[in-house]
Amino acid sequence: MTVSFSSLACLHTHVLQSAAKIKIESRFCVLVRARISHKAFWRCGQALGALQRHADALEVYEGGVLAAKNAGASTKAFQKEMEKCQQKIEEEQKLLETTTASAKVDGATPPETAPARSTADPIPESKATNTVKSTSEKKKNEAGATKDSSSNKLFTKSDHVRGYKIVNGKKTSYFHNELSEDAKKLIGDIAPKKLERVDVEEEKKNNSSDDKTSVWNTAGTWEERDTSPWAKETLTQALLSAEYSLPLSSPQPGAVVKITNVKSLNGHASIASVRGKRRYMYEFSTTLEWEMDIPSDGNTCTGSIEFPDIDGTCDGEYEMTNYTVKSVGTAGGAAKHLLDRFVKNGGLRDVLTEKLNEWATLFQST
Repeated sequence: MTVSFSSLACLHTHVLQSAAKIKIESRFCVLVRARISHKAFWRCGQALGALQRHADALEVYEGGVLAAKNAGASTKAFQKEMEKCQQKIEEEQKLLETTTASAKVDGATPPETAPARSTADPIPESKATNTVKSTSEKKKNEAGATKDSSSNKLFTKSDHVRGYKIVNGKKTSYFHNELSEDAKKLIGDIAPKKLERVDVEEEKKNNSSDDKTSVWNTAGTWEERDTSPWAKETLTQALLSAEYSLPLSSPQPGAVVKITNVKSLNGHASIASVRGKRRYMYEFSTTLEWEMDIPSDGNTCTGSIEFPDIDGTCDGEYEMTNYTVKSVGTAGGAAKHLLDRFVKNGGLRDVLTEKLNEWATLFQST
């Protein structure tokens, strides 16, 4: 097969015009400037393939095979593209035959086979597409009526569909459900009933096995009650009652040391009930002011101490910190030994420990 230079040039011009319409001109616009070689045939065939003109592309690839042989180049790429074009042509032919057969079944006029055209002719619009569209529209128009199985009448979509029904001569909702006599007997009396007021104390007595929980907590689930105000009040009273008299064997027999003020008391206490058991939880810290009266010389010593941790984990022993002596009067250094022995390391400290344990016992007995 021989392709003249003039016919190939015309083909190049047509391809460029068509490519500009579908925005793929950049793929083969170099044909205008390229020398006619097997590469030019390759670019032209690629452009025609992009335009779905497989028959024309096949013809160009055949010319490219001859040009490649003359140039001593490989023809494998051309052969591969020719096979693809041939496959596309066969698929288009099968599609056209299928469309023609469908048109004959529907009673439409089968599309006429388009005459052979030159490579420079524009692509004609497919008649098969129009035939398929007209057939589908015809089917849609024919499906205009639906048969009502209840009334054996035909009605269109524009007809009004009744959304109610008649029950015992009354118009009601279509979704109304009329109960049968058996269903009414099964359901029983569902009429509203007036609630009577129940005595809270009686209800608590009947429903609660533990009078230390709320009426609603019949299952004995977790319930916590804050007792911080009561705990602070009783703990303050217990600390203020702490007082110690020095024994006769001491350097100052008859001297009294006591707590004069609870400067601060911080913390909380609560009682939790869970599954019939009570848990007592408390945690406090306090700062106390003390005073010692020495009757022999009329001196008064003052100071302060702190208990940073007062809780259930202390196990009866409480740490005392920040022991300070603010005033010793005229006793001077002689009072220091007396205060260390009966305030810091014993005496008043032991009394305070006893008072804290008594309060913990009182709290756990509530």
